[in-house]
Amino acid sequence: MAAGVAILATLSVLSPAPPATATVVVAARELEPGTRLRAEDLQIRQYPVALVPRGAFSTTEPLLGRLMATGASSGMPLDRSDLVQAQRARPGRMLVPFRIQDAGVAGLLRVGDLVSVLTVDDAGVPTVLAKRVRVAALPSTDEETLIVVDVDEATGIRLGSWTSNPTLSITLG
Repeated sequence: MAAGVAILATLSVLSPAPPATATVVVAARELEPGTRLRAEDLQIRQYPVALVPRGAFSTTEPLLGRLMATGASSGMPLDRSDLVQAQRARPGRMLVPFRIQDAGVAGLLRVGDLVSVLTVDDAGVPTVLAKRVRVAALPSTDEETLIVVDVDEATGIRLGSWTSNPTLSITLG
């Protein structure tokens, strides 16, 4: 009996202590780029401190309503780099959101695709506002399709001045 107690005491001394943990928000399911985050998309878990990504969230509130810029697997910790945000645009670049009415065309798009953005001016002349720009996010809305593109500053200013125009359309590639 004494030998058994001695062995257990030795094992408990030699066993490493469990790692310190931190509260982290993780994806509750597979999340696609462009997903607008809702409470049911998020879970709180304890993660070993050494595995918590820099910029990880410890509460869900700052994430609600935000758009995913990247995809995330179920159980993956979410951090600021996973979200669409203006400060993510590289220097000299802008993220410009605009709406198109054709959800069918937008359904063909994926984040990372190249598109050209067109409109028709007051004289009925087709005008290319942005040529071969990369889709940064595809947040969904109830009525129309919102598209966010990554553009240089000059294109961003030109495109931004037309974003409330209902005649914007895109071509793929």
